[in-house]
Amino acid sequence: MEEQARPAERGRVADVRFHINWQWPAIDMQYQRLIERTRLSADNMLVEHMRIVADMDFLVTAVRRFLRTAAVARQIPSEDQHQLKLALKVFNSRWGNLKPVRDALEHSDTAANFPVPAVATTVTGNGEGEFIFMWPGDNIHLTKLYEDSRSILKAILGIIQPLELTPQNRE
Repeated sequence: MEEQARPAERGRVADVRFHINWQWPAIDMQYQRLIERTRLSADNMLVEHMRIVADMDFLVTAVRRFLRTAAVARQIPSEDQHQLKLALKVFNSRWGNLKPVRDALEHSDTAANFPVPAVATTVTGNGEGEFIFMWPGDNIHLTKLYEDSRSILKAILGIIQPLELTPQNRE
């Protein structure tokens, strides 16, 4: 059955599309920048330390914005809402500490804790690794955060794309 969006829903769909068109590239760019730095030597890693923290700040901010867009997408009637609900549930169960991390990065002058970047290299020693930001209670594994964010993106696209493609929605 072809889905049709009412005018208010079309507006939400357009808003969600607009926001994911710039928010997802921001998340992807920051992720790629951080992963590229896992290949640095220990000496260069020390020099790059504050840039790594800055990239993590940008990534966390982008992901938090993306979650607000997902909340708007939750308001769009769709048979595929269960996918987004599940993706958000998984994300929140793993990354419920993201807001305190964002708060610590944003309010570093008053924060009691601060995320500390560390690189976990693979056993193969091929120079690739994963960033882990140490945080009290639970560390932030960059690749897992990225993958869970990508699951939300896929669920959002599953909701908005059918509504974008119907002829009635192009009027």
